[in-house]
Amino acid sequence: MNDKGWSCGAQLEHPGVLYDVHRDYLKAGADIIIANTYATNRVVMDSAGMGDKTPLGIQRAVEIARDAINREGKSHVMLAGSLSTHPPEIPIGTAGGTYPWPPEDEIRAAYDEAALTLAKAGVDVLFLEMMKEPEKSFHAISAARDSGLPVFLGLSTRILPDNQIELFGNSHEGVPFTTEVLEKWLDAGGDSIVGVNVMHTNFSATGPTLDVVRKVWKGPLGAYPDHGHFKMPVWQFEEVDIPEAIDMVDSW
Repeated sequence: MNDKGWSCGAQLEHPGVLYDVHRDYLKAGADIIIANTYATNRVVMDSAGMGDKTPLGIQRAVEIARDAINREGKSHVMLAGSLSTHPPEIPIGTAGGTYPWPPEDEIRAAYDEAALTLAKAGVDVLFLEMMKEPEKSFHAISAARDSGLPVFLGLSTRILPDNQIELFGNSHEGVPFTTEVLEKWLDAGGDSIVGVNVMHTNFSATGPTLDVVRKVWKGPLGAYPDHGHFKMPVWQFEEVDIPEAIDMVDSW
């Protein structure tokens, strides 16, 4: 992992490891795999000192994932490209904070470049992952829409002691997650949005967040709960009460 850009350049520096990850998911029965472009956009790549390699990084990530699909004989598997609001930098040993982002026009240009490069590289769909920064998410959603590809909107939340739900990630906190927020994002995506995924969200917050989403979204819906916490550069896993987790999943 890069000290500043996290996974942004793994496909350039460790392609074999990345291939093995895709292969393992395919062997496990995945119907969709995601190219390693979560943090591969010019904003993050510039911070990591690899800005000029942004298009190459995106292309190689798609090539490695597609190669895994072909070699495993999984022609039915869809290949997704990822866009996220991962910040320009997360200091080693921290869970996040406030970081200097470039001007809004540069952010939008970075998402446009990433989305269009992913489309040209041949992904089947775009996954917007961990939409948590309201304005920056709007840029990512709009860029994904303009790519012409179908889009899955992934959002991340946490639940507070007073049972209020807020958008949650490693660089922005304190914004309530409401139907109004989701409606604005869905309007920005327009007809390109084909699904909504509550992702990288703790088990306890996933159910209440799905309840909010269902009030305004009637299409395909996904859930990807996590358990633990992030400390750059790796996720810190915690024990999961399996019977309790099963009960929660059943309730969704």
